[in-house]
Amino acid sequence: MPAINDFPDSKPYFDSLPPRELNQLKIQYFEPGSVLVEEGTAAQNSLFLILSGVCFGENRRLLSNKERTTHRKICKNQFVGVQEMLSNRPVPRLITIYAKTAVYALVIDRDTLAHWQTARPSLFNNILSMILNQHFDDHNILMNCLNYEPFTAFVYYLCYLYDVYLFSCYEHGFAGYVKIHDTREDLCYYSKKDIRTINRYIKQLNDDGYITLIKGKIHINQQQYRKLLHLMERLN
Repeated sequence: MPAINDFPDSKPYFDSLPPRELNQLKIQYFEPGSVLVEEGTAAQNSLFLILSGVCFGENRRLLSNKERTTHRKICKNQFVGVQEMLSNRPVPRLITIYAKTAVYALVIDRDTLAHWQTARPSLFNNILSMILNQHFDDHNILMNCLNYEPFTAFVYYLCYLYDVYLFSCYEHGFAGYVKIHDTREDLCYYSKKDIRTINRYIKQLNDDGYITLIKGKIHINQQQYRKLLHLMERLN
């Protein structure tokens, strides 16, 4: 299992820890599709920092009732399980979080977080700041998608997804095709359109060279990303 030093984008957050505490940090690997936390349970009451890969969050109870649910995307250097961990007692998980891609996550138990709050206040406050920024960014993405015309919102969201998957799943300097792991159903949530409309958008962008379909999945390279950004400017 890799150590925190193997994740250079995340390691600086913990530079204030002495070597002994740094070496005790636990990292866990999750296969694509596996669950990090299960809605309604408090069995694994830990805070997770995603070190690589992308997770999705959803309310499966609402999904089972065919109701609208919340889709959250958690990428590298973002946290999972915040609200439950800040409670002074174990509480059930609010949503299910699962690995959309292969994921490595730092696992921070309740006792460690409480220790940092008193012994490492700068680290604890930095974590809170990251969490607040994460929620602001999530809200900002959704609001932008709601404010744009539907096709423009879809192009905007594809640019966002390219950034997310490039940063979370590929090495620095990678300039090849980035795979967008979102399904058509996932893409519907932020664009607020049905699958038939989403498929039409995808076909149009693929025919015009803005994206590439490989085995039905959207892939975007660096040149196509720049073209999508220029398209956004024109549409606005």
